[in-house]
Amino acid sequence: MTCATRRPPFQLACFICKTEALNYDNLLIISGTGSHWVLFVVDFKAKRLISINSLTSTTVENLVEGEIKIIQACYAVAQKEFNPEGWTVCECNDVPQQTNSTDCVVHVALNAFSIMNSIPIAKSVAYKKARNWLNSILTTDTTVERVMKTKSKDQLLCAVANVEKDWSCDCPIFPRSNKFFSGLFEIKDQPTLWDKCEDEHRQGGKV
Repeated sequence: MTCATRRPPFQLACFICKTEALNYDNLLIISGTGSHWVLFVVDFKAKRLISINSLTSTTVENLVEGEIKIIQACYAVAQKEFNPEGWTVCECNDVPQQTNSTDCVVHVALNAFSIMNSIPIAKSVAYKKARNWLNSILTTDTTVERVMKTKSKDQLLCAVANVEKDWSCDCPIFPRSNKFFSGLFEIKDQPTLWDKCEDEHRQGGKV
């Protein structure tokens, strides 16, 4: 999901209501500073908020509070109490760094694909091929349209109310740590298939 800026509680409620996010092990979030995009991964079982940043010269500290609010929102929509005890913010400290200042979204997409398919993170990127691949698989269906196909209006309104209730409150502070990508996602040390971004290695569903 992407972090909305205009109506965050409403956008969050739509997404969480449809997906029932707590039923999944991980939630992938794309968040932006205004000039840079960063991938965050919520690992519900391990109680970790993982930052995967392809431009570490750009700090993501000001984004963390928003991600914690998203975690709280997942519990609120499920009508479960969120307990911050045991949760940590973990920075992935071996993320390949982008070679320019404009292709952070390419790194975000390829890193997300690597996580979803349990393959090693890309060590280098053929940017032109990667951008062409992204353009070929992007969808245009909106969050609200997808939700209304599967959830009733009452369910959606209840989800929005639950998220809005805690949105303006102070969020808890998670302690920090650093780990390697392979350890965070239990991926064996093997050659990555993404170094050349070849066509045969990027078949499959939508991003």
